[in-house]
Amino acid sequence: MKIAINTLSITPSCGGIRTYLVETLRSLLRLDDGNQYLLIGAGLNRDLLRPFVVPGRMELAEVTLPRDWKWLRVWQEQMAIPRMVEAWGAEALLSPVGVATLRTDCPQVVVMQHPLW
Repeated sequence: MKIAINTLSITPSCGGIRTYLVETLRSLLRLDDGNQYLLIGAGLNRDLLRPFVVPGRMELAEVTLPRDWKWLRVWQEQMAIPRMVEAWGAEALLSPVGVATLRTDCPQVVVMQHPLW
């Protein structure tokens, strides 16, 4: 199975969600050798994601995202990510920061860290 992971909102300075993502990626590499993963990130979190890249198992695709452009991040999540997911042939999309991509045809898992906000 090909699974894409939206990491655009996760930066090195994030707290709990960064820990969640890092530990999830470590576990996937350790326990799952049957699936392929596409980490969708940006320059801001490249150094965080690069250690998890393993050719044929976990790849990194980047979108252009200036540091403080939150609206551009939303635009990328709603426009660029669906195209990337489709082009890569993803069968599922994991969004660990509570943001669903509205225009994708594959099933999504959206992780809600703080449901009371």
